[in-house]
Amino acid sequence: MKKVNTKSVISIIGEIIGTAHSPLKIISDDFNEYYLKAPKKQTSDFSIINEFFVSALLNCWELKTPEIAALVINIEEFNKKLSTYHNASNFNSTCFGSKVIPVNYEFSLIEDIANKRDFNKFSNPTDILKIGLFDIWVENDDRKPTNPNLLLANEENGIEFYAIDHAYTFSSIKFTDLNPEFEPACSFNESILNTDISKSVFKYIKKDNSKWFDEIRNYFYFSIEECKNNFGSIIDNIPSDLGFNEKSQTAIYNFLFSDSRNKKVFCEFLRRFDL
Repeated sequence: MKKVNTKSVISIIGEIIGTAHSPLKIISDDFNEYYLKAPKKQTSDFSIINEFFVSALLNCWELKTPEIAALVINIEEFNKKLSTYHNASNFNSTCFGSKVIPVNYEFSLIEDIANKRDFNKFSNPTDILKIGLFDIWVENDDRKPTNPNLLLANEENGIEFYAIDHAYTFSSIKFTDLNPEFEPACSFNESILNTDISKSVFKYIKKDNSKWFDEIRNYFYFSIEECKNNFGSIIDNIPSDLGFNEKSQTAIYNFLFSDSRNKKVFCEFLRRFDL
C-alpha cells in the first residue's frame, strides 16, 4: 500500500461553492493542485476519515481515483475570504487532499454508448459496473444518476473513469452503528448502475463475453481479499488526529469482511440486471 504523504498548503486558489464540503482548491508545497476538505468538528469527523479510507479501498480494487494527500494548512496565514461554511478552527486538524486531474468529459453529458466504436473509446468500460458494485459494498449514499461523482479523463489508453467524493459512504453513519447482518442499504434507483451508460456497457459485455459473470464474481472476492490483506496499512495511512479509534476500526473490519454480508452484496449487484 502506497504511503499517503503529508503536504503543506502554500496558496489558496479559491473555494468551490455549492458542494457539500465547499472544498478549497489549493497549491501544495510540491506545487501540485489539490481540492482540500477540512474536518467540520474537533472530534472524529467520519466524512473525512471516509475520504482517506475509501480512496485506499478503491486502489485495492484497482479502480481509478485521484491521488490523495494529507494536507496541513494554517488558514490564518492566508488573506482569503471564505464562506460561512468554514470556521478557522476546522483547519486545526489534518485535511484531506484530492489531486486535481485534467477532465475531458462530463459524465452527465454521455447519455449512453451508442455502438461498439463508442464502447472501445473507453480504456476499461466495465469499470463503471465495478464502481457500482463497489458502491454497494461500501454503501455509498452519494453516487447516483443525478450526482455521479465520476470524472472522465482522456488518457493514453482511452477514456478512464475516476471515482471521487467518498465522504458519504457507509450509509453516512458511525462505523460502530454498522451491522453486517442487515441487507445492503442501497436504493435501487439511486445507483450509478441505473444509468444508460452502465446498461449499455452491461449489454456489450453480456453479448461478447459469456464468462463475464465468473470474471466479475472472482474480481469481487479477490478485491475484498486485497482490502483485507492491506487493512493495517490502510489504517496507518489515516491521520491519527482524525480520531479513527480502534473500536471504529474493528467495526468497519467486521462489516466489510463479513462473508454472509458480501454474498448479499454480490446478489444485490446481480439483481440490478435481473440475474
